[in-house]
Amino acid sequence: MRLDIGQALKSPFQDKTWFKKFVLFHVIFVLSMVIPFVGIYLIGYFICNAHEKAKNPNAGLYGWNNTKNILGAGLYAFLFYILIQLLCIPAMFAGLASFTDPNGSILTTGICMVAILIILYYNAAAQISYIKDLKFSAFFNLSQINTIVSQNNGIDFIKYVLLMGVIVIVLSMLTGVTLGIGALITMPMLFYSLYDLTAQYANNTFDPEQ
Repeated sequence: MRLDIGQALKSPFQDKTWFKKFVLFHVIFVLSMVIPFVGIYLIGYFICNAHEKAKNPNAGLYGWNNTKNILGAGLYAFLFYILIQLLCIPAMFAGLASFTDPNGSILTTGICMVAILIILYYNAAAQISYIKDLKFSAFFNLSQINTIVSQNNGIDFIKYVLLMGVIVIVLSMLTGVTLGIGALITMPMLFYSLYDLTAQYANNTFDPEQ
């Protein structure tokens, strides 16, 4: 599977309206800091953008005014996020309690940490499945999720996760080098790039001839 990190990074700038959409991103991002519910709209937008990119890699950036689709996509993602947190938090506290307890078991701590990693691994694959279908049931489509993680015996999925980390590191470094001013570009670029890479993975998995 070919995952093009360069394409992911430059993808937002291939849309002639990228500057306008970057400005809208910052407006909505600031609003989400004041009104948490707006965060659902923000995530929903990037999910819809990735969904369109997965269907058509040459598609432009998704319009911020597609309110119904964006809110629907964001709400389902938010509900799944809550479910993942409900699974992770007990394991995290159990592992921490065991680690700090003089009589705690290292094995128990290890099992809790492994459980959290498995949940997060599943979450990453489920997000790709959801971006393909935009149906809440896609988060639990085990057959589809297995197809996602088993590409090239699982190597492609690990590469995808690592490349996501590279994007975060590169853009964080750019932000630091510019003393934070670069965040005006790198923040929206981060979201667009991460979701573009996710769209690439979905497209290569389910529609490899495109």
